[in-house]
Amino acid sequence: MGLAVAGFGIFPILIAFGVVTAGDAHTTAPTWVVVCAGLSFVAGGLTIIVNYGVAGAGADGRLRPDTPIAIRAVSVLTSLAIVGLLTAVSAWVVFGPVTVWP
Repeated sequence: MGLAVAGFGIFPILIAFGVVTAGDAHTTAPTWVVVCAGLSFVAGGLTIIVNYGVAGAGADGRLRPDTPIAIRAVSVLTSLAIVGLLTAVSAWVVFGPVTVWP
């Protein structure tokens, strides 16, 4: 599941850098916004892989008490990356280019 979620994030990043064409789709979003959106999915996939694949989190999502501090740190950092990236995208939506009505 983590690889699938991370894979969903790779596609917009490839579109943003022009590696993959999006057909007739027209976007007014800058490259960095699309990359941030894609990286949030990549970070989400990594969080799933670290928490459930490596650390063996329980059904409630909590890490086991004997989980090494390095794995806990990676889990926290990927979670913070998701929050930061989505905040950047949201800030662009709110404060981005302003259209002046004629």
